[in-house]
Amino acid sequence: MTRGFTTIELFIVVGIMVIIIAGALPMYSNLQVTSQLNETNSQIAQTLRIARQQSVARLNNINHGVKFTANSYTLYQGSSYALRDITYDRTISLDSALTIATTLTSDEVNFSLATGIPDNTGTTTLTHSAGGTRQVNVNSFGVVTEN
Repeated sequence: MTRGFTTIELFIVVGIMVIIIAGALPMYSNLQVTSQLNETNSQIAQTLRIARQQSVARLNNINHGVKFTANSYTLYQGSSYALRDITYDRTISLDSALTIATTLTSDEVNFSLATGIPDNTGTTTLTHSAGGTRQVNVNSFGVVTEN
């Protein structure tokens, strides 16, 4: 008497595994989108906080701010993005699946020297092409919050 699995039993096990894998793939894809949104949103919020802290600390005795475009953002040193010292720029480019939109009037936030009060308040919205959004808010006191 031989022991082992029949061909039918093997096909049943392989079929069950294929069904399980096919069901797990969409969940894994959704997890990647959520993770990418959360991580990038946190990085944007942290960059805004760094700009504020550098202004409060009077680093190089000048204001600091963040400029947003659709596919990147720049931490800069200067009284505005137009009047910045480009040698201190730190530009972060987004993945092609992500875009930024803001309710800021000039697409930048510049924090005042020593007090950290922003010249612009509003919401920055990060959107993923596969669906989903995250937001970062800057209030009139310079407090940065993530949604």
